[in-house]
Amino acid sequence: MAVRITSGEFRGRRVALPRGSRARPLTGQALEQVMNLFTPARLSSGPFLDVCAGSGLAGLEALSRGAPLLLSVDVDSAALRGIRRLAAEWGAADRLLTLRRDGRRCFAPAQRMLPEGQRFACALLDPPFIEGMAAELLRGLGPAAAECLDASALAIIRTPDRLPEGVAGLEFIGCRDAGRARLWLYRPADAPQGGEAP
Repeated sequence: MAVRITSGEFRGRRVALPRGSRARPLTGQALEQVMNLFTPARLSSGPFLDVCAGSGLAGLEALSRGAPLLLSVDVDSAALRGIRRLAAEWGAADRLLTLRRDGRRCFAPAQRMLPEGQRFACALLDPPFIEGMAAELLRGLGPAAAECLDASALAIIRTPDRLPEGVAGLEFIGCRDAGRARLWLYRPADAPQGGEAP
């Protein structure tokens, strides 16, 4: 199975899934919806964090659309090798970082990998559709948000589960239907007020 980058610098490039892969890449209308929510301005404003990266498609799409740096997080070393291989083939190895870590415990280590003074402008958390896992990821992100997310960052979690609207460190700003799942949108609790939710 192969999917393609849909827009930007790497438009049309193939992202192939290894035989037997259990990755569930974010594709089609759902991928476009996520990228539209992040907006071109936000994508280009700082690093992109892709948690439970799987095939790497969403993060590489963000890189293609202008994210200056991508950090892909996954527990599967083979998945991360595949993402690094594609970035190298596409001439973007210098814009990619990878972290082999359980997504529920990745946020502090991910922040330490960024260049000094930088924080994530966008965070996509796309865990396996295992009941309760998205909520665990959210509980991990909340306490770390002030340190790892930019004040105007947007975090999106894709899951079929219902997530809490109250999370320490984060402000819930809405959810959107996205095929078999929903997109839950959060921003840091200290985000500047007055801006419209995506």
